[in-house]
Amino acid sequence: MKKYIILTILVFSISIIILCCSKKSSEETVINLNEKNVKLEEYMIDMVLAEMKEYENYEAIKAFSVVVRSNLVNDIIKNNFSNKKNLNIYLENKEKKSTKKNVNIYRKVKNAIFDTKGEVLCYKDRVISVPYHKISSGETIDIIRGTNIKIPFLKKTICEEDRESKDYLNIEYYNYNKAYSNIQKVKHLLHNYQIEKMDDMLRVVVFGKGHGYGMSLYNANVLGSNGNNYKEILLKFFDKVKIIKVY
Repeated sequence: MKKYIILTILVFSISIIILCCSKKSSEETVINLNEKNVKLEEYMIDMVLAEMKEYENYEAIKAFSVVVRSNLVNDIIKNNFSNKKNLNIYLENKEKKSTKKNVNIYRKVKNAIFDTKGEVLCYKDRVISVPYHKISSGETIDIIRGTNIKIPFLKKTICEEDRESKDYLNIEYYNYNKAYSNIQKVKHLLHNYQIEKMDDMLRVVVFGKGHGYGMSLYNANVLGSNGNNYKEILLKFFDKVKIIKVY
């Protein structure tokens, strides 16, 4: 019970909101989205495109599509949209115009979403909120910072290839008096960093890009390029999960 309370107070994107689905059988978890599933897939295009437009591996895009769908279905359940008469209200209020500057990547993203239609990640027959980040510091995290508590569905995954990314290392300089308190507020969102005081300046060195939990998008693209399919990619980062088609 104590572990559950600690997990639920996590204040960043890896907050563990696990929401129940109803079972169709002992092997399949199902959820009713009231005939709004196709619109859901269309809505996902912009969300996937925003993060994956720089990565072109098709299996990596499919893997991320499952991640996005899991989070969106989780959010719909949490906000009880599945029981509203018009799920369109939710989707239309958040809808954005898709950019089609790169027709090929747009088409690839759309196909990846529909090729994985209805698939989500479940842990113990429950849809999970799935964390991800752009680039790891060389490995992903599977415990809550400052504790020895393991997040049950995450793996500590070595991602040496991430160090080769052009965005792996970021160095910034800030005025000490103006920046220190703000940096202290956000440093928990960073995976691996160094803060050094240099006279009246702060030198902040960040390794990787993002909090380090869940799937590294850069590494997912590498895995896909090396011949792994989207299910193998997901299972590298997530432990004891099932990829289940809920509609």
